[in-house]
Amino acid sequence: MGAADSDSELDSNDVLECARRHEELDALKRSIQVMENPMMRQTICFRASTTGPGVPKGPRPDGERVTHLISDKMTVGMVTNLGLPPETTIQYHTSLQVALDNTFEGDTVLLFPGRHVLSHPIKLCDPITIRGVGNPDDVTVEIMVATMQFAILCSSFHVTMSDLTLQASCLGSTINVTCGWTKLEKCRVKCGGRVGVKVQPRAVLTMMQCEVTGATQRGIDLEAGCEAEIVDNVIHGHGSGPAPGYVSEPAAIRVQTLKPSQDSPDTLPPPLVFKHNRIGPNIAYGLQILVDQMEHCCLELNPGTPKEHALRHNFRWIITEGNTFVENALGDVEICPSIETINFD
Repeated sequence: MGAADSDSELDSNDVLECARRHEELDALKRSIQVMENPMMRQTICFRASTTGPGVPKGPRPDGERVTHLISDKMTVGMVTNLGLPPETTIQYHTSLQVALDNTFEGDTVLLFPGRHVLSHPIKLCDPITIRGVGNPDDVTVEIMVATMQFAILCSSFHVTMSDLTLQASCLGSTINVTCGWTKLEKCRVKCGGRVGVKVQPRAVLTMMQCEVTGATQRGIDLEAGCEAEIVDNVIHGHGSGPAPGYVSEPAAIRVQTLKPSQDSPDTLPPPLVFKHNRIGPNIAYGLQILVDQMEHCCLELNPGTPKEHALRHNFRWIITEGNTFVENALGDVEICPSIETINFD
């Protein structure tokens, strides 16, 4: 619309164009107002850093591997007592978050005794080792993410966490293994949400000499198609009474089985190994197995039949030995239909 036509009547196209420009200006104005608010800027940055699985950084550009030391203060004796090789490259941090932000593939993070608090979920996308120095009870990693679905997400081909107390307040899983291989050794996992350790299909978990406690629904949740080795652990204190009608009852360990393959019905799923674990006491089942089709299983736990013998007979890929079930309020072993087969109508 030219200047000569400024006094003439606007046609419909001019009106639409003016309305569109007005909406664009309003949107820009709102965006500027949001970015001028420091709290809103922090919220936007937080959401951007906590959604999605994260992106691996790969090796450090110079190819070097670094050992990160985290403590409020550091003395020469503390470093000497670690017994690190003379050629070890070390970096010192007072914050675990800063250390994790600076890790690359192959790095090691050493946490000295103390309470290490994080306000963001941990995303372990690169193969690294996180280890506590000394007694695991003295090295606590507390992750305060009450509104998030996970506290620690493991998606690297090899992550190791050892000699730590991992404590979280979150809605979903304290540790969520989405892919790759995660190893937990001599860790105490104090759950503050529905699930302690969740392992998704095609992921691998090794857990040895750990304690998992405090989940309201499931201490360890093994989805169909994952692989796990659970040895010499204590799994107790799970469950908080009856579950809602749309989910399965709580269990210290829940195993979901794969649907039988029509092409190769004798092909076994990835192995699940349970050896020398103490399961209980729990306000839940000790071990719950969800099957897609009940007719494919005839598990019978007669009083005279050892539970592990019955499990090995019906689930050949579940390898059990020397486990102890103690005071599981809903029962030691339960087999039931998969939640996917439940009709909600």
